[in-house]
Amino acid sequence: MAAAGRDGVDLRLHVRPNAQESRVLEVDAWRGTLVVQVKARPERGEANPEVVALIATALGVSPSRVSVFGGALSREKRIRVEGVTEDEARRALGGRP
Repeated sequence: MAAAGRDGVDLRLHVRPNAQESRVLEVDAWRGTLVVQVKARPERGEANPEVVALIATALGVSPSRVSVFGGALSREKRIRVEGVTEDEARRALGGRP
């Protein structure tokens, strides 16, 4: 789910679009991903800004420090968060591994 990256942490996410509310759900140990749900539709990357905002809020950083670097058009995404360590990310996400 989380791995130390250059100048921050890289997260693997599984995104569930078309939800009633946007929130961080759980860790999927089988996939090794953090599962999040967003209100946005799963079309042409429309959910990406909402995913970025959700992760930024959850980690207490500016959205400008969060970027999608893999899976922009997929439900399986790679997210980079600058200025956050792996331990800080795990604590902020409720101790999820």
